[in-house]
Amino acid sequence: MKTWNQLFVRHGWKLEKLEENIFNIRSETEYNVAFLRECLERTGVQSLIEDGKLFLRGEPVSEQEWIQAVDFLYRGPGEGLWFQTGKEEPKVQQLDTYICGIVRQLKWLGFQTIGSCDGHERRAAHVIISNEGKSVKELVQLLEALGAKRVHCREHGQSCTVSLPLNRMELLNLAEEMSLMGDEWQGE
Repeated sequence: MKTWNQLFVRHGWKLEKLEENIFNIRSETEYNVAFLRECLERTGVQSLIEDGKLFLRGEPVSEQEWIQAVDFLYRGPGEGLWFQTGKEEPKVQQLDTYICGIVRQLKWLGFQTIGSCDGHERRAAHVIISNEGKSVKELVQLLEALGAKRVHCREHGQSCTVSLPLNRMELLNLAEEMSLMGDEWQGE
């Protein structure tokens, strides 16, 4: 069973665990916090937000229950949406369920994400990275160091599409692994 912190990271939220079932939400946008509250309500978990902190009552739900709460029909029209590092935060609700955590981690690691898709179990997941900022070569090295096999990169002008032929659970695992990277990988 995953902890609350693992569920949040794997599915794209940036919360700081302060102690058991208490999280600092100040680094997250109001929009993303509102979606988080909706998801918690769908699982029946009682929550309270006070003084920039999220208080949860009860044990974490299973990841399958969490996925049912965060996923919905037509979630993720994220293809073609620009999220500029240092300027705006991606909206969790607008990204595909299984790539959202990776997109958010890439942003925090200093990569500018232009688009993404989790593959919808029909094709490989991918992220489109701007050639501005950190190099795609660094990203491929990072992904390979984290155990992602067969990472493919296709350049087109000002961007590069990085294909991740991973299943849905592997995408969530990769997001969690990326969250553990040290400060040397953090963006400006």
